[in-house]
Amino acid sequence: MNKITEKLATIFTEKQIQVLKDAWRYGAWGDSDVNFGRDEDDWGLGACTNDAKTGGHFTGRQISGIMSGISKKIEATHTDMIANFPDWWGDGTGDMVFFNTRAFGYENSDEFWDVLNVWSKSND
Repeated sequence: MNKITEKLATIFTEKQIQVLKDAWRYGAWGDSDVNFGRDEDDWGLGACTNDAKTGGHFTGRQISGIMSGISKKIEATHTDMIANFPDWWGDGTGDMVFFNTRAFGYENSDEFWDVLNVWSKSND
């Protein structure tokens, strides 16, 4: 099992992980300082969850529901692996999910970007 999937599978379901993969594969956006629920911001790599629909695994309505479940699990577990931000730009154009570079054991965001690209295409 891929290292990313292995960590995410401790909290999230297969469907939730597939939406996260699709969001990254089709909506990878960039990096930013992000508050992952801790005192300090960490470096995160973000993807637009609206683009997960392009993966063809789920409808837009299903993705919305699955992302709602992801948000609830983030809050319930206080995980710092990912953070979800509905309406990131404040204009209704997109929700974002960020992956915490350090929580997955990477200091270099470029290296982590490459790892996420491979992970998003994997079948595990």
